Amino acid sequence: SVIRTIFLEFGTADWEQELEDFYNTDVQIPVTATVDGVTYEDVGVRFRGNTSFMMTPAGLKRPIRLKFDFVNEGENLEGYRTLNLLNGVGDPGFLHLSLYSYIANQYIAAPKVNYVRLVVDGENWGVYASQQHFNRDFVADYFGYGGEGVRWQVPGSPGARGGMEYLGDDIEQYRSIYEIDNQDNDASWNALIDMF
Repeated sequence: SVIRTIFLEFGTADWEQELEDFYNTDVQIPVTATVDGVTYEDVGVRFRGNTSFMMTPAGLKRPIRLKFDFVNEGENLEGYRTLNLLNGVGDPGFLHLSLYSYIANQYIAAPKVNYVRLVVDGENWGVYASQQHFNRDFVADYFGYGGEGVRWQVPGSPGARGGMEYLGDDIEQYRSIYEIDNQDNDASWNALIDMF
């Protein structure tokens, strides 16, 4: 029922170029975030997305991921350690994501969505759809346990296959199609292959 404002303070003029330089890597930049008068130090931030990033020129509202426990273990915002701030590229009504989440959550486990306003170094970057991150918090919310299992994703690119096709027993055949979020070992990959 509330659109909260997230204030980010980078403290450097070239923060956007720095984030762009590290786009599509696992490097995050520490920032100070303030929400509802509470200050969070060393929140990890990076640009995220594929099409939503590529279609948005520098200086405009780009998609961002915030990781509140980047440095300070256990730190979270309203129970969420990671937030995906989506810029709504290709969604002129800015409702696709929230409507999908609302409907899907009636039937399956799907990320929760709300809206936040983002202010970066005093500049209003506008309203973002804030999507729950697919991590152990998501697993705990929907399945009631700590999320110790292996989590996979399919990169969002036109070439991504991800159709759960059996490609043989060679792990390397799957590495270019699937990304593992945790527990990257042969046993995890073999379990995926066995499922297919």
